[in-house]
This record gives sequence, C-alpha cells and structure tokens, in this order.
Amino acid sequence: MKNLSIRKSNLQELVECLKNQSLMKRDFVLPNTILTMEKGQLVIKNENENLENLLKELKIESSKGNSNLVLNVMEQAHLQISTRLNIPKSYYDKCLKNSLELFDHNVNNWLAADGYNYLLRCFINESETEGYCRAVLSNRYNIIDNYDVLLATLESVKKSGINLKIEQCDLTDRKMYIQFTCPEIEIESERLLKNYKSPNGGNSGHGIITGFVIGNSEVGSGYFYVVPRAKILACSNGLTFTKDAFSKVHLGAKLESQKSFSWSEKTKQKNYELILSQTTDAINTFCSKDYLNGKVNEIISLNQQKIESPINVIRNVSKVHAFDKYKEEKLLEYFFKQEDNTAFGVTQSMTYYAHADASNGDEQYEMEELAIDVLRNLRKYDVEYKEKYSRKN
Repeated sequence: MKNLSIRKSNLQELVECLKNQSLMKRDFVLPNTILTMEKGQLVIKNENENLENLLKELKIESSKGNSNLVLNVMEQAHLQISTRLNIPKSYYDKCLKNSLELFDHNVNNWLAADGYNYLLRCFINESETEGYCRAVLSNRYNIIDNYDVLLATLESVKKSGINLKIEQCDLTDRKMYIQFTCPEIEIESERLLKNYKSPNGGNSGHGIITGFVIGNSEVGSGYFYVVPRAKILACSNGLTFTKDAFSKVHLGAKLESQKSFSWSEKTKQKNYELILSQTTDAINTFCSKDYLNGKVNEIISLNQQKIESPINVIRNVSKVHAFDKYKEEKLLEYFFKQEDNTAFGVTQSMTYYAHADASNGDEQYEMEELAIDVLRNLRKYDVEYKEKYSRKN
C-alpha cells in the first residue's frame, strides 16, 4: 500500500495525503461471530446474506475464491485486539512473529468467547486488491476524521485574525498533528535561558514564542485536542503543556451491527462545530503574552528545584520509559552539549531530541509531553540509578 504517512511536512502535502486516505476508507460494524484470524490476517467471513453485496462490492477475495474479506492488520489494530481480548502484548507479539498457527488459535479462541460488536476502520485499495484493518474499536466510537479537524481548524485560524503560522504537519498510522506558532507573541527570558546553548551551535538568544498543536486520532489512539506549545527560538525546542489542553472524547451513540456506514451530515456538522468552538477558545487562550508569561514563570519556578544528579535523572527516565540505548545516549549527548546543568537542562535535552531525532510525530510529541512531566516530578527520577533489567536493544 502506498505510504500514507508524512513527517515534518507542509499543509499542501497533508491535504493531499488525507485526500488519498479518504478514497480508501471503509468502516464496518460487525459481530465477533464473523471475525476470525487466518495466518495472521483478519478475515470477515461471509456467513450472513446481509454481507454478500457488501463484500462483493469491495472486490477483495480470499485465496479460496469466496467473498470473504481478508485484511492485513496494522500495528494499532494489533494493539487493540490484544487489549480487548486480554492477551498480553508481549505474548501476542511473540506468537505473531514465531508461530502464526498458535497466534490464530489464541486470537480465535478468545474472540469466539467475546460476544461484542466491533467497529472496524479499514483502508481498502481496490486497484491493488488489498485491504488493511487500521483499528478495532467499540461500536460506540464517534469518528472525528482528520480532514474535518483540519478544515475546522483552518476556519478558526482565519476567523481569529491572529497571525498564525503552520510550522509543520505530521501524519502517522495513529495520529495527525498540526503545529502552529504565533510569531508576534514573543517574550525574552534570560532568567530561564541564560545557561543554555543549542546542541547544534545555532541561534543564540532568549526568545520564546507561543503556539499550539492540533492533534487527532481516527483509530482510537487518543482524543481530538488542542494543546499549547511554547517554542524556544535558539534551538526550536518545543514545550507542550497537556494539562491545559482542550479535548473531545470520541464517544457517540451505539452503532448498528453488520453494516458498512458513513456518518450523517448532521453528525459531521455537530462534530465540526464542536472542533471549531474548542479551537477558537484555545487560540484565544494560548495566543497571548499573559498566557505565555504564565507558563514560562511556571517553568522558572520548577527549575528552582535542586537537582542532585542530572545524569541519574536521564538514565532513570530512560529506564522507566524503556528507551533503547541509542535514545539514552543521545539524551546524554545533548545534555552535555547544551551546558545547562539545571533540571530545565534535562528537559531541554529531551525536547531537543524530540524535534531533531524523533522518527515520527508520535515520538516527537510524546517526548515533549514527557519532558514537562519529568520537570514536574523531578524527585521521582533524581535518585540513585540501579539497573534492574536487561535493556531493549
């Protein structure tokens, strides 16, 4: 299947990618009784006459020549199947990798005893006769599609009258991220940045500008949200403050089983208006000097904490969050290069890694969020480091 993810891209490429996805999107609400695993693929069995026309329409047949729909399973869907069937993920992955027969047996055994209807979100590529299951969700899941989020966001930005700039767009199998900055809302904070040097030897200075990130998941990997993000100009590091986020839970009315469906225009309009309202409120809140000053002062206050060993903090963060050796070494490298031995210096090493080395948007924004969490919970990590397990490689 054509790559439908983008990294550090622009608005035009995001729109093109979302349009390509929309051509392949199919959603089904189906009972557990017609779902089965065969050789690691998810099969929708044509055992009900109500499905006959639906499956034929998709033009993807199994090797047996019947009209079963055979789907490759994407990583997010694997995670959801494992979670919903209470199969430990490590065991699930081991069986998937080493014994498809055992994998199928485990999934089918617990799936047969499940008794639920599921919303399957899929990509169907008729030209290449391929199908992909991207998510296995509750039949009460309220779909808020990325394209609708994008349109509502752009409308909110236009109506705000504020000079906002799209810094980058990211689209992964799990989420969409659109990063905005407000260049005109800038403050100088020598007190916070006086000891900081960018690891890449780039721009100096003490400028910080405000902005926000729009996030959404179509596949059950989080809410629609607008989260504030401050950008440090010397290095482009981003600080995201999740506690202040505006968000919307993807939960709606129960969906009818054994059908392919699309949301009504009334439902779409309701979601659109909600996104528009929350984005407008977020812009008015986050795009002000008062708000930015408040967040910077909060970080300055947190940075007054005495730190016994920044190296132990980084190593303990890496252990607790199961970072591989490469990521830990990069965090230590950036910490030493930027020459700020305070708690905020540890935070800066993490946010620098986030934008310089993260492989996708998921990793970038998860690391930025974690950086603020580490600063707020420094005592948890500023303890003697003890290796308790064999690290992932």
